[in-house]
Amino acid sequence: MYISGGSHSGDGSNDTNKVRGADVMGAYAITNHIAVTGSYHYRNERNYYLPYRSSPFDTSLVNYKRRMWELGIGYFASLNKRNTITANIYMGAGSATYNIKDEGTNGSAKYSRYHNSKPFKLYFQPGVNFMTGSVRFGTALRLNILTYKNVMTNYSNEELAYIHLDELNNKTLLFPEFVLTTAYRFPKYPWIALEGQVSVNFNDDRYYRSRTMNASAGLIFKPFNILNSKK
Repeated sequence: MYISGGSHSGDGSNDTNKVRGADVMGAYAITNHIAVTGSYHYRNERNYYLPYRSSPFDTSLVNYKRRMWELGIGYFASLNKRNTITANIYMGAGSATYNIKDEGTNGSAKYSRYHNSKPFKLYFQPGVNFMTGSVRFGTALRLNILTYKNVMTNYSNEELAYIHLDELNNKTLLFPEFVLTTAYRFPKYPWIALEGQVSVNFNDDRYYRSRTMNASAGLIFKPFNILNSKK
């Protein structure tokens, strides 16, 4: 099980950017080469926009809430006799709820808008891990495919076009992502490890760009190692 804390990142497209969130991920090897995975993550983000940037209004305070779960299955195998290099391929699906709440002023009047959607996600992820002593490094290329459905909003058509959300409903997007992870396992406590992760997104869609870089840190718990250590 992997639990990460809040992440902070930015792409320079707005005036202030505050992000809080966490990931909870679990994996279990059902054979020597097959594993199942599951995850849940949430992000709360608050952005303040001025009119000359990305908002059609004079001032905008935009709150984003994102929730997503995923289930997957994968194959892994050792590439050398010492089992210090392994390769893996995972694939899976997930569902999300994305909510946008946009409030601010336009001229002398206050306004309030919302934009809610429920994307469906598929992913494919090949990767390689390198292990030496108590340290592990890993790299992976993750291909994320999101299809946006059930969009509900009270933005006008002109406002949706201004913020490039007018064509989002029933649209499928591809987000290639390079992921680099490193973990340190405490020798006296083999059931816990400290992990850091950096991901870089290469999506070049003109309108629906994702955040270029994200970084997070968290803890890995191995409950079965706790049971083994007590025997």
